Amino acid sequence: MKAVFIDIDGTIVNDSGEVSGRTADAVKRIKTLGYIPVVCTGRTISTARQICVDANCDHLIFANGGGIYDFAADKIIYENPINPKSVVRLRDTVKHEKISTVFVTDGLIKETFVPGDKVVQMNLVSYDIKALPGVRAHIEEFPDLKIANQSKHFSNPSFHTENRYFFDVVCKNTSKGSGIVNFCKIFKLDKKDTIAIGDDMNDFAMFEECGYRVAMGNALPTLKKTADLVTDTNNNDGVAKFLETLT
Repeated sequence: MKAVFIDIDGTIVNDSGEVSGRTADAVKRIKTLGYIPVVCTGRTISTARQICVDANCDHLIFANGGGIYDFAADKIIYENPINPKSVVRLRDTVKHEKISTVFVTDGLIKETFVPGDKVVQMNLVSYDIKALPGVRAHIEEFPDLKIANQSKHFSNPSFHTENRYFFDVVCKNTSKGSGIVNFCKIFKLDKKDTIAIGDDMNDFAMFEECGYRVAMGNALPTLKKTADLVTDTNNNDGVAKFLETLT
């Protein structure tokens, strides 16, 4: 058995946020060949669910590796929650009128933290491009936390198409890569039998833990340099074109 781990935004969906029919058919085909297609994203279960359904994927690594969800069993099969004390401290540290903080717990987004919640990711969001960079240093002061993903503009200043900016904050030992490692432990998969497909900063961690790495045509230039193959863009069925080559 083998697995293909596929990012969502800029990868399995086009710029309109849709999974093409060609991509859905390609995923369905590789399942008949013994591959497990896994969506691997910074999103929550609730915001990734329909995309997984449209793409014929039965498993989801969500919140940048913070959790793993099995659609068939309808349950979370792995979580790596942030220390509640760190959740409260970071919430209070970054409190700012132009920054919203939301919490990913039980695979859902909550606007308030309630003691007892297992928070696997904190999303810091702003519509002011200048608001978030100032809190980066505060996040870096936490020994148990890190920024797992961020708006493309912060990785590539020439990227100016966004009007919503974000930092995804998770446990220091959490990443899409750690999510893949834990998925492989659960399903007894070897690294050599895994493939990663992605386009952005948080996909470097996926690439590190997979045996074969595919970058999208629209991927960050630095990600393309680490890839074994560069496929077409997300708007030109790049995922489908690669999956159709698998045997």
